[in-house]
Amino acid sequence: MGVSFSETSVIQREGNRIFFGGRFIIDELLASLAALHQTVTAGFDTIVLDFNPCQLATAPPVLALCAKVSKPCNSEVGSTVQWTLLSLNTNKMGDRSWFSK
Repeated sequence: MGVSFSETSVIQREGNRIFFGGRFIIDELLASLAALHQTVTAGFDTIVLDFNPCQLATAPPVLALCAKVSKPCNSEVGSTVQWTLLSLNTNKMGDRSWFSK
């Protein structure tokens, strides 16, 4: 597909697919929300969040992103958008200490 990422945080959109590359940390939350907004306003009703190229994802931005896609806060998104989450597993989660609390 031609999408490659380094250790830096990169969020890239191609059509209805949003790629999360490098490290997905709290500093990247606004960029991910902007990519979601752009994808919805482009008219896509199926959106894929692709974490395959992601090296590390921390809990705060992942939880915030999940909250956003599970309960849209504007009528623009509505209930017609379907979300697909690809390849986010606990092996990529940073700072797993919060799992044991």
